[in-house]
Amino acid sequence: MAERLARDDRVVRFRTGSTTVEVAIEENTPTTRDFLSMLPMTLPFEECGGRKKVTTLR
Repeated sequence: MAERLARDDRVVRFRTGSTTVEVAIEENTPTTRDFLSMLPMTLPFEECGGRKKVTTLR
């Protein structure tokens, strides 16, 4: 799951299982604004080749 934090709309929290990572988004571009506007979102990941996980933004 990815979500913006209430205290700062440019910090994004990514969660999977018991692991959480917070990332500060520094760029202010149309692409980053579009991404931030889609949050919160939950993405289904699939196994790919037994070594990585992949998903598609919808």
